[in-house]
Amino acid sequence: MAKLGAHVTWLPRAFIGLWGIGFWGLGCAGEAPRGAVAAGEQPQAAPPTEGAPGAAAPQAHQSDTFELSLEVPSAKVGEPTNATVVLLGKAPYKCNDKYPYRFKPQASPALSFPDGAPLGEGTVVSAEEVRLQVPFTPTQPGDHRLSGQVSFSVCTADRCLIERRELSAVVRVQ
Repeated sequence: MAKLGAHVTWLPRAFIGLWGIGFWGLGCAGEAPRGAVAAGEQPQAAPPTEGAPGAAAPQAHQSDTFELSLEVPSAKVGEPTNATVVLLGKAPYKCNDKYPYRFKPQASPALSFPDGAPLGEGTVVSAEEVRLQVPFTPTQPGDHRLSGQVSFSVCTADRCLIERRELSAVVRVQ
């Protein structure tokens, strides 16, 4: 009997070990780990701090699964303006119309953003495309960088990718 007990004790330990690997290492089925690079996309280096040479994040990202870009119009000091984050899924991927999309702007001395960074009127979320309106108000004339992190998701019938990317563009303020 003691010999049987010695052989059986490894089963619960093995099960717990495998469960731990699944829980901590693999994530949910169909969800890419945070910070993972989508298939076909080149990894992006973290942008340097603002004011450093080459501090800008890219204005667009493209991969085998999506296209993401930031469109920024020219603006006038004191007038509320919207930048637009555009997401397009590439077949067989579609934009996840159930995902809570978000653009988290980086602080800027020349651009003010509403508290909580809400999305502006005119935001469109559908399976075909997502157009996030990012409201801001310029406080100084000149060329200023609008930067931030967008959280988004694209899906196929079998899996969803949850992604975050840094975007940046220059706003010309008069």
